This record gives sequence, structure tokens and C-alpha cells, in this order.
Amino acid sequence: MNRASPGKVRKNLKSIAKTRPVDVKVGKRGITRALLLEVRKPLDKDGIVKVSLNAKKQIRIDQAKELEEELQAELISMIGKTASFARES
Repeated sequence: MNRASPGKVRKNLKSIAKTRPVDVKVGKRGITRALLLEVRKPLDKDGIVKVSLNAKKQIRIDQAKELEEELQAELISMIGKTASFARES
């Protein structure tokens, strides 16, 4: 079998996420039901989504964890205010 190792898959996803534009921006209200619906669209379509988070560091970390749980997706990378999530289709 010629299966890619998890490290190679993750590296490939990070490279895709790096060049991808931000799909959704989290606003003042934070993570709402409507935001989750919007985030799921590109995640379901492409298997990857890029989200711009809040300005404060601790809030960004909490939002990333919450999105990871709610979306049942893996946090691929978090650079500054931008987080990328991936899920197997």
C-alpha cells in the first residue's frame, strides 16, 4: 500500500491553507450558530476552512478550541489571528 503518512498529509494541508484566502471572520459576537453554519460550508465542500479570529490572544485560543470541538475538525495551523481547520470528507 502506498498511503501517505499523517505527517505528510498534515504538511500538505498546511501548504494548502497557507495560500488559501480567509473563508470566514469571527465578529464581535464570537462563535454563534450562524457562524458555525458558514464555517461548515467550505469545510464540507473542500475539507478545509480558514478562519480569522478575535484580536485578543487568549480569546483566539479559546475560539480555536471551541471551533475544533464544534466542527469535529482538526486544527491544522494557527498563525496570528488566522486558524485553519481540516476534516476528512
